[in-house]
Amino acid sequence: MLSFDAMTRSDYDQVLAVWLAAEGLSHLESRAEFERFIDRNPGLSVVCRDLEADQIIGAVWCGHDGRRGYLYHVAVAEGFRRQGIGTGMVEQCLRNLEALGIKRCTLFIFVTNSDAEKFWKAIGWQGRFDLKLMAKDLG
Repeated sequence: MLSFDAMTRSDYDQVLAVWLAAEGLSHLESRAEFERFIDRNPGLSVVCRDLEADQIIGAVWCGHDGRRGYLYHVAVAEGFRRQGIGTGMVEQCLRNLEALGIKRCTLFIFVTNSDAEKFWKAIGWQGRFDLKLMAKDLG
């Protein structure tokens, strides 16, 4: 039996294991960064638990800036993919954002991650070709 639950600080080790096993994820956060994100966005991020195994098998980070929502590090353990778990977690995150009055959600995928692009398109997301992403590492 599966359960979709709000991600908590104590989920770090199991969530990190899911993220590390996933392809296409870049920099993964330290425990301190993880806890800071969870504290700043309480109840928005979601995990999927296999209740029989008492194990997290999927995770998605969800946050917002007061105007737009963002999804990060969406991943489902290899043996549990293509069962609607990713879609279920994303839908829960979107409901969480809508409850706060957030009207749009954005995510980032690597241009070489065609599996991710197929997944997002299949559940109704659209590519943006009018924007260019820029970043700068600090400290």
